[in-house]
Amino acid sequence: MLSRLFAIAGSPVRGQTEGLLWHLSESLLPKGHASSFNQGLMDLGATTCTPKEPRCSQCPLRDLCKGMASGDPERFPAKPLKKKIPHIEAVSAVILKNGRVLLQQRPPEGLLGGLWEFPNWPVEGKKDLKKYLKGKVKSEIGLEVKSNEPIGSFQQTFSHFKLTLQVFRCLHHRGKTKGEWVSTQDLHLYPMSRIHRRIALQLRNADWGLDN
Repeated sequence: MLSRLFAIAGSPVRGQTEGLLWHLSESLLPKGHASSFNQGLMDLGATTCTPKEPRCSQCPLRDLCKGMASGDPERFPAKPLKKKIPHIEAVSAVILKNGRVLLQQRPPEGLLGGLWEFPNWPVEGKKDLKKYLKGKVKSEIGLEVKSNEPIGSFQQTFSHFKLTLQVFRCLHHRGKTKGEWVSTQDLHLYPMSRIHRRIALQLRNADWGLDN
């Protein structure tokens, strides 16, 4: 509300503008009546000096308001710029062995701690995803796979980023690794993030050669 009253164009939550608003607020506080003053400002902002379609004609401060005098009071305060959410692209391997699929558990600390998932890695600008995935499966988890056919694309938006997983069906060839080989009928017993749960549901409902 003070941004509008004094026609301060900058974002009220950034840098010098925020400091200026704090200074103005402190200079206006009547001694001994700070609580009533602040409550009055909040009530005025909630009922009259609203962000959209302010009732300027009913405002007791209209003759003092520089925002109203500008002819466009809704310009104040400036709307904060929305941060662009990073988009992470990754590949995931549904590795089949004797009718079971490989799940690995995330570390207990950090994002999605303790949840189970299909092995996955950031794409990092790679174009040949099938070749990249095959190399990652061998170097990161010690398995060799015979094929990796595309299953589909899955997306999930988290609070700070958006994830797209390109998922491939892989047949185990040789090697041992950490994790659990799980029947598709038991996948629902393992806690997963939403994106990996969607993959698991498709595994249960589709014929992807799980007898291999």
